[in-house]
Amino acid sequence: MNAIRILSQPYKTLKGIRENPFRFYDIALSPILLLYSVALLAVFLNPSKEIFAMILLGTIGWRALHATQADLLTGYLDEHWAETKMMLFSSPITTTEFIAGSALTGIVKFLLVFAWMYAIIALTFGVFVPITLTVAYSLVLLLAYGLALGLLSIALSYLYGQSAFPFAFQFSTFFSLGSGAYFSISIFPQWLQSILMLIPSTHAFNGLKSAFNLAQVN
Repeated sequence: MNAIRILSQPYKTLKGIRENPFRFYDIALSPILLLYSVALLAVFLNPSKEIFAMILLGTIGWRALHATQADLLTGYLDEHWAETKMMLFSSPITTTEFIAGSALTGIVKFLLVFAWMYAIIALTFGVFVPITLTVAYSLVLLLAYGLALGLLSIALSYLYGQSAFPFAFQFSTFFSLGSGAYFSISIFPQWLQSILMLIPSTHAFNGLKSAFNLAQVN
């Protein structure tokens, strides 16, 4: 793999943000709105300190899953809407380099989002979420699973065109909620729990919950 071609994807994203500041929304505003919408509801319900911290950490995990999935899909959609897919396919960049570059973009974005969300959680709500080895590993697993969902999103978009775009963009939301981002999947029927335990993100979110002894890592 060629490092320059891999870095071309983060550069393309940075250039797009400079030319269109509204694209900074996904980094600056969207995660903060998600955090406050969940956190303020939790404040209203007045849970225990451990459950409140678990909800906030689960929201960060949600953004980890979203980061690589969305950026991989966005990298493809940028070429689709600009009608430059044929130029992309005929360029020297390989499929592996395109995926690696898009994943790198998502990881860098997530690190920025993680820093902002963590700071807001500490400064606004006075909660210091423990970043243990298990928590760090779980976040990495969510980033990796988001990459797998991103590949599936591109496949659907390539096969079914723009009619699949709205559905593909909801993958991270669907799997975050289905995996129990900030609640226990025990609220679901037993047959559904058995299915959800087959999904990697369920175990990753359990890893986040284990920081507060609210779940066991299996």
